[in-house]
Amino acid sequence: MNFKRRIITKTLDLLNLQRHNDNYAEIETDLTAHNGRITSAQNDITTHKESSKAHPAEHVTYSGSVAGAANVKQAVDIHVDSTVAHAAEHIAYDGAVVGAKNLKDAVDKQKQAVDTLVVNGDSSPAAAQAKIDTFGVDQPTLKERLDKDYLRTAAQLADTSYFTGLTRRNKVKPTKGLVTFITDDASQQDYTIYLPLFGSLGVPFCTGVITSTVGNAGKATKAQLLEIQAAGNEIMSHSHTHPHLSELSDAASEAEFLNSKAWLLDNGFDVESFIIPYGFWSEREKEYAKKYYRACRVSDYGLNGLNQSPIETFELKCIWLDTNVVINNDPSGFPTNTFNYYKYYIDKAFEKNTWLIIGTHSWNVEEAGLTSLLTNVINYAKSKCEILTCSAALDKVGNILETGSYGRPNPQNKHFAVGYDGKINANTLDTVIQAVNSFTGSNIIDNFEDYQVTVNRVNTVTAISSGLPESVGGVLYTHKLVPRVLSSDNIYNYQIYHVLVSGNIYKRVCNADRSFGVWRKVSGGIDLTGEVANFDAGISAFREGITINYLLGTNAALSPTKTAGTLMTYRVTSSSANAFSYQEYSEYNGRGKFKRYATGLTTWGPWVEVGLRVSFPDQNGVDGNTTISTLLLGVTYNTVQTAVAASSGLPESLAGTLTTHKIHATDHAYNYQTYHIYGTLRMYKRSFNSAGTPTVWEKISAV
Repeated sequence: MNFKRRIITKTLDLLNLQRHNDNYAEIETDLTAHNGRITSAQNDITTHKESSKAHPAEHVTYSGSVAGAANVKQAVDIHVDSTVAHAAEHIAYDGAVVGAKNLKDAVDKQKQAVDTLVVNGDSSPAAAQAKIDTFGVDQPTLKERLDKDYLRTAAQLADTSYFTGLTRRNKVKPTKGLVTFITDDASQQDYTIYLPLFGSLGVPFCTGVITSTVGNAGKATKAQLLEIQAAGNEIMSHSHTHPHLSELSDAASEAEFLNSKAWLLDNGFDVESFIIPYGFWSEREKEYAKKYYRACRVSDYGLNGLNQSPIETFELKCIWLDTNVVINNDPSGFPTNTFNYYKYYIDKAFEKNTWLIIGTHSWNVEEAGLTSLLTNVINYAKSKCEILTCSAALDKVGNILETGSYGRPNPQNKHFAVGYDGKINANTLDTVIQAVNSFTGSNIIDNFEDYQVTVNRVNTVTAISSGLPESVGGVLYTHKLVPRVLSSDNIYNYQIYHVLVSGNIYKRVCNADRSFGVWRKVSGGIDLTGEVANFDAGISAFREGITINYLLGTNAALSPTKTAGTLMTYRVTSSSANAFSYQEYSEYNGRGKFKRYATGLTTWGPWVEVGLRVSFPDQNGVDGNTTISTLLLGVTYNTVQTAVAASSGLPESLAGTLTTHKIHATDHAYNYQTYHIYGTLRMYKRSFNSAGTPTVWEKISAV
């Protein structure tokens, strides 16, 4: 407040006037102070407004509509905890949804837009891209794409159940064989003939669907195939367009596996396995099959028409009931499309407790009039074996483990497979040990596993009865490197038999007709048996081959030189032609070699020294008095000291080198000696008469 001071100047009572002016001065002071307090209060209010700590909510009295709230904080807490406060329609909205008056209105409009996009679709690029599924197929709407992706995911999760069966579930060896019937192409006859026929006999079948032809002329419709599946039969993929897969590009070949499975899953089929069209495939197709399916059936017979443990999961073999498939020279001995042909293989599956697949085309069965034959085959299979779908058979006899590219026709591919029964097939494990007498001399090559070395012991009784060499027990090794189906190459297969006691080894090779040839001894090895037990033991004491011994002590005294040495015995044959066998004896230090021939199983001819030898006796070992008859054949060199030279009648009483040439053992006129005087060029020579008496030394040198 501004106070305007006013001074009274009129003539008044001066005392009163002075008092009046003093009052005004005090009032002015009071007003100035009051103005300052108002300004301070205004500043406090401003500070209070701007403060974030001013008036805590619990200190503010509340009298609103929130029941039970005594202050603002309690009212806010009750509001936060409420599940009904602020309904969406009561919340103002100012976002991007055009025409929305509140939050509820905005959400409703957005939901309507999403429903339109998902269910009905729209033409925007983003919506078009969203409709393309994980298989690259453009679905009509995003909703259909999402629905199908969900069904595929659910089916794939369900597919993992068979991995549980492979790795965790204990599998029990089937008590009888398994038979699976498969018809390719999903023809109308699958529905009109197979469905009622198999249904009436109470057994299932499998049909391979070419997905691009479903519902075409002559083909089963989707509804019919679903009915076939609902009746307990199995739907398999037979590609999308049924091409020669191996002739396609990588992408086109893989698409046949992928697109057919996508279609089947999208349309409610529980597909697990694939069937190769026309039977043309390569390692590439096997890899695609492994990528998308549990198993794959090819069209060939394989090694024996059966799927034996460990099964070739992605090369399942089959025989055919089909007039378009003709097999010449089949091992069964019966022509295809005759009852005895299928009986033969069903019996084999029964005997081996293994899996047989019979392939057909239902349209061919009808056209060729094979329905009656098929019925008889089904009934016989039912009487001997268990008829299952492919999937159910895999549950029973599928491999526990399979890695790499496993297929018996190509054992060189890296692989490791463990069958449901623990049998192993691997290109690094090729030797299998079997029980005693599991295989004998009577077995043919067909009885052995392909691409394996089978080893088993044979006792003497069985060796005698099965014609094994020497009629003595031993170890039988069977090398089967070529499968039975390649009969012309059976000559690469062979057996080896190692005989006990004698240690002899025999071998026989397989003939083209799968029988074995005669046993031939191949041991011819060398035995190092230490010191000989009996020097004069006959040839019968030695095994065929070469035996090497050394001689010491008593036996050495029996040798031709009466010295230690090495005895080598050559027994060439065990027949009565003993003269083919002989012995050689070499003196210790190699100073002489002798030979004698066997004259019987226990007798020998005389020892004969063979070849000239060179000997180096000790100094003074031979001197001028040594008789020629005591020396061995060959050339003997030795040094003589001066004293010995003088006392033994050498030509000079000087040291030198005495050389004796003994060429003949009995007629000593062929023999002679030379004496070289130490440190000079002087040389002397003397000969002997036939009895061995020496002649006079004669100087033969020029000096």
